[in-house]
Amino acid sequence: PYTAEVFIFTRNGSDWVSTPPTVTHLLANASRTLLRGISVAFENETIVVGQKGGPGVTSTKDVYVYERNGLYWSSISPTESVITQSDGLDNDHFGIAVDIDGDQIIVGAPDNKNRGAAYIYQKGITGWDSATEYKLIGSDIQINDDFGRLVAIDGNTVAISSRGSGADYVGAVYIFDGAQDWTDPFEIRISPISDRSKYDFGKSID
Repeated sequence: PYTAEVFIFTRNGSDWVSTPPTVTHLLANASRTLLRGISVAFENETIVVGQKGGPGVTSTKDVYVYERNGLYWSSISPTESVITQSDGLDNDHFGIAVDIDGDQIIVGAPDNKNRGAAYIYQKGITGWDSATEYKLIGSDIQINDDFGRLVAIDGNTVAISSRGSGADYVGAVYIFDGAQDWTDPFEIRISPISDRSKYDFGKSID
């Protein structure tokens, strides 16, 4: 099977053209080998890498978090933290979608129990290795709903696609508000009820 790499391009000077950017191989610098089929999210000095699964990948229970050391990604190896799904099974596809906002990461696992789930991780006192996990499941999801295929987070609000949801697999997007608590967040389901021809709703979210 083919291996994956994350390339970081750092601009040198006032534009991207005058001077070629510095290119850093993130996974190689961290001595981490992952197989092809990864998802990536980036914010400031932190990069999240999920292993989506595919040929040769039988277990996808981990997500890797890299934090920059020093001024540049190329100067010092980043700090690596590993986030492990607490209740996952092989072929959950945990990590097929990831996103980060501040001290919170969301990870999709669309084949968890053949329905799907998403996981919120809040950074712990000692770092991402000690993150607190919260599991999100749509209140009405069914088998093959594909809940968690795509995820997005902004503050205490997350959006999670469920592309197999509804009649004729029209799709839906679930919005969760965890401002009070992620153990029982406020939930809203959005779907194109008025037009069933708009299938694959939730194919892209942000």
